[in-house]
Amino acid sequence: MDLAERIIKLSGKDFLKPDFITGRGIEIKHRNPDVAEMKELLEYELQTSLDEGLKLTYDWYKENVGK
Repeated sequence: MDLAERIIKLSGKDFLKPDFITGRGIEIKHRNPDVAEMKELLEYELQTSLDEGLKLTYDWYKENVGK
């Protein structure tokens, strides 16, 4: 839900509302992975925040697909 809200805010289309699909059986409701081991093994630190990455992706999509 948090991700959907971020994308709606970024789009400026506050009239959009998430549409939930029911009856799909058991799903993972919450995930909060610990990426500390990945950072250590790959010696890599993310350079882009989630919000910045969403904006870059949204802007690219509008320019290249959403015409």
